[in-house]
Amino acid sequence: MYYFMLMLLLVWQTAHANLAYSSFLSPQYHVQSPLGSLQIENLTIFTMFQDHQGFIWLGTSDGVLRYDGYEFKSTSKDFEQLEVRSIIQDDNKDLWFGTRNKGLVKLASSNQKITLFQHDKNNPHSLSHNNIRKLLLSKQGELYIATSGGGLNKFNADKDNFQRIPLGDSQNYSTLYLRDLVESNQGDLWIATRDFGVIKLHKRTGKVTYYQTSATDSSTLSSNMIQSLSFDDSNHKLWVGTWGGGLNLLDINTGKVRRLYLDSGDKRKVGPQTIVTMMRDRENILWLGTLNGVVYFDLTAEKFSYLKDEYPDFSTLGHAAYYALMCDEYGSIWLGSWRGKLHFLALDDHNFHLENLTPYFPGSRHEKSISSILTDNSGDIWLGTEASGVLHLDANMQLIKHFQHQKTEKNSLSDNAITTIKQQKNGDIWIGTSNGGLNKYQKESDDFITFTLINKHGGSSSSNYISEIFEFNDKLLIGTAKGLYEFNLSKKEVTHVNLVGRRQTDSSNGSVDAIFLDSRLRLWLATTEGIYLKTSDRPFELVFSFNEQLPARSVRFSTVSKIAEDDRQNIWFATNTGLWKIDQIEKNTHGYTVLVLHQHLSTTLAGLQKDNAGMFWLASNHNLYRFSPISYQLETFSLLNGIKGSFNIAAHALASNNYLYFGSNYGLLSFDPTKIEVKNHPVKVTIVDLLLANKSVQAKENSNILTKPIYQTQHLTLQHNENIISFDISALDYRQANKIIYQHRLLGFDEAWVESSAKNRRITYTNLNPGQYTLSIRGAYSFKPIWGESTDLAITILPPLWWAWWAKLIYAFIALLLLKISYNLHKHRILFIAYEQAALTDSLTGLKNRRFLESTIDQDISQSMRLKKDNTPNADVTFFFADIDFFKEVNDKYGHESGDMVLKQFATLLQDVFRSSDHIIRWGGEEFLIVSRFTQANKAQEMAERLRTKVSNKSFEIANGEKITKTVSIGFTTIPFDRAATCRLSCSQLIEVADKALYHVKDNGRDGWAGISAGENFDLRNFEHIGDFNLIDKVDSGEIILVSKLLHRE
Repeated sequence: MYYFMLMLLLVWQTAHANLAYSSFLSPQYHVQSPLGSLQIENLTIFTMFQDHQGFIWLGTSDGVLRYDGYEFKSTSKDFEQLEVRSIIQDDNKDLWFGTRNKGLVKLASSNQKITLFQHDKNNPHSLSHNNIRKLLLSKQGELYIATSGGGLNKFNADKDNFQRIPLGDSQNYSTLYLRDLVESNQGDLWIATRDFGVIKLHKRTGKVTYYQTSATDSSTLSSNMIQSLSFDDSNHKLWVGTWGGGLNLLDINTGKVRRLYLDSGDKRKVGPQTIVTMMRDRENILWLGTLNGVVYFDLTAEKFSYLKDEYPDFSTLGHAAYYALMCDEYGSIWLGSWRGKLHFLALDDHNFHLENLTPYFPGSRHEKSISSILTDNSGDIWLGTEASGVLHLDANMQLIKHFQHQKTEKNSLSDNAITTIKQQKNGDIWIGTSNGGLNKYQKESDDFITFTLINKHGGSSSSNYISEIFEFNDKLLIGTAKGLYEFNLSKKEVTHVNLVGRRQTDSSNGSVDAIFLDSRLRLWLATTEGIYLKTSDRPFELVFSFNEQLPARSVRFSTVSKIAEDDRQNIWFATNTGLWKIDQIEKNTHGYTVLVLHQHLSTTLAGLQKDNAGMFWLASNHNLYRFSPISYQLETFSLLNGIKGSFNIAAHALASNNYLYFGSNYGLLSFDPTKIEVKNHPVKVTIVDLLLANKSVQAKENSNILTKPIYQTQHLTLQHNENIISFDISALDYRQANKIIYQHRLLGFDEAWVESSAKNRRITYTNLNPGQYTLSIRGAYSFKPIWGESTDLAITILPPLWWAWWAKLIYAFIALLLLKISYNLHKHRILFIAYEQAALTDSLTGLKNRRFLESTIDQDISQSMRLKKDNTPNADVTFFFADIDFFKEVNDKYGHESGDMVLKQFATLLQDVFRSSDHIIRWGGEEFLIVSRFTQANKAQEMAERLRTKVSNKSFEIANGEKITKTVSIGFTTIPFDRAATCRLSCSQLIEVADKALYHVKDNGRDGWAGISAGENFDLRNFEHIGDFNLIDKVDSGEIILVSKLLHRE
């Protein structure tokens, strides 16, 4: 393909409606003209059409292009090398393309199927000719085809063929070269022909009427070569564009014609001679495409206006033929020419007006560059220019007088280069110039007195470049390129004001940029040296120097274009680096007054004008900003809003009627700030392209992905391996496309909206899991975004075969089977554990039983021995035997139920005394064995005493609700039994030893404890029958050691 990358850069222009000589079009439109225009090599634009979705379709000499607001895309290859002359969309959303010599092409909306209809000489129900000039969809939904060389056809949708409609007995189909086709509100068809004038086909009767020229009757058409038609149903008129005969107006009731092409000298009344196309827009303006540019016609004044004259953007296109005109859904105008250039005129909806000063400046643009503005006490407007003197205008922008320097007139302006214009309180107007000093306007004589500082009291170092004029204490402060001067008006004396720096030896003759008196009567002065402040009767003091060495991140600017004060008495500076506010005025360590500044906008500012609402209007090179000094909210207005040109320094003013004026190199911008609203049109967003693995997916009838365009698709189904999915989106809003921002969210994946700019309109997702998703997209203008209704696309990511529904059923069945097996195994395990626990647990107290001890004690002893070898401190195992004293009396006196209650409470008490890691075992009856694991042997006495005390202090509740007290007898021993060697007693022997100690307590009054360990003369051979030896004898022989606490020893 030979298509270039197409760019559409917006350039806008607007003009004020009330200007003398202003065009009829100016209040409604501003021009968007591409830089160099949209240019496609050897391409002619024949027709344009906007479909129901909002896309712009271009029929060209080599196929069809579709525009989405950002880029043009060629359509199917089937359209290549087709010269498309007409495009229409029917009620089924199908697109029809009429071509030159290739017949009629239908693009089905439902499946993107392309059908070609052509002439077949053997089929009377085929097209009568392949050269199609115009397609028309009637109000009843009928498709009419006007051909060049085959007359008029009507498409029969039911039979998928064509009906050839006769247009009079005297003409056969082959001689009828039709050029245009329109329908009246009554349904009658009006047909433009190449040779036979205009034909009316009566809808109801089928009657055919010809309207043709007559050399003897001026009330007939001016030519029989008709190119275009446009209806004005409200007035029962038909506009007729001819080849060579200009514009005609046909009264459809009387048949009379008015010829608007007159061979006179008034170009605005003559109009174009040849009109190739016509279009009426929503503003009731008649647009004419001609062989020499575009013309629009004022229906009220009946005057023609040529775009090449009204807009500089069209000045080089005067010889271009414009075949295509279109008004889009927003009311904007599209113009397409044979050179492949496309222009766009948008409705002016911003209320900025670039005043038409062209009648006053017939020369170059430089002449109308406005350098200074004054709105005087009477409401008149004074405009100073860079090279053309001063314009004095009334409040309606009508010229009162144009003042210029005249070498032969002594009291004329001293210079045509104007720098500033100011008015005193008494009404006197002063004008500063670039080279001619100071001028005072004399109202009585309507001329000027000139004061040149070089020749009057200024000395050789003074300057005649006047940068600022400011009235202060009945004197004029004159800012020049070489410092500040004071002009005593009563004495007519000019003296230089010495500006002292921070050192008394420093003085300044820098150029003065701005002077301002604030509400606290402080006088501010900005020069090229810095900022000075004058309070009371004190001299100017330098409070901010431009010449000091500053840290890298310090406040940096070197030029102040304007000083202003907000409604809260804050001082602001518009500078070459942006907008700065004084946060604080303070004294530094040296005693100098200094400013603490904060930046609020970073750009080069040419001026600052405060309006009556307290808002700041900031002028930069090419933009205008509205800034709130209270909330710091900023709004930007640019070329897209009608702001054109580069603003000049301090060239702005506020009029008494609240109008604001700004001067630029393009002239004067005027507007009412109360009517400037950042309009938030509803934004309709659509998906313009689907890409898989970064390749665009084209809709095809038999496609598994897209059978119709993605923007018509509501549900998208993709395979699991199509894992790089992208969507290109657009708002299809051509007015300010670059100011639109977008948000998207994939429900089921994104947790929040994701924002993107107009430059990044591609949405991409990778490796989405199979499932259901919904892609939602929406748009809004970047200024004050108000998000409208979203456009949604349902997306299904299919699972792989091994994850299909039937596979899931199999997996579910297997999972259930495994779950059942697992459940049964788990159930048997639980039962086994339960049985095991029951076998190892005492049913009454819930404590472990003897069987448990047998299953665990060997492991505990082995671990204790290993720890002992490693010299681990807590390696001992202690056996405690506890027996409830006189327990039989409880059963005998209170019953076995009470006895059981006492045993349960005693078990709970044991669990409180000993650790959870210790084994508490019901040995039998009222006897309990406690295996205290991995502790220190010397702690055994402490633990025995603790247990004894706890029991003696415990009140045991019995069956009748009474409470009784009991005591306990405790015997214990420890592993290893012999501290000098390894353990030599078996577990059963150790238990016997602990039991021996227990009975020693019982034999000595109970309610006590006793512990046995090996003595120095311990001999294992004497301990084979522990139950037979006498305890006291063993103690006396030194074979064992007995420790005890016996409270009731007899």
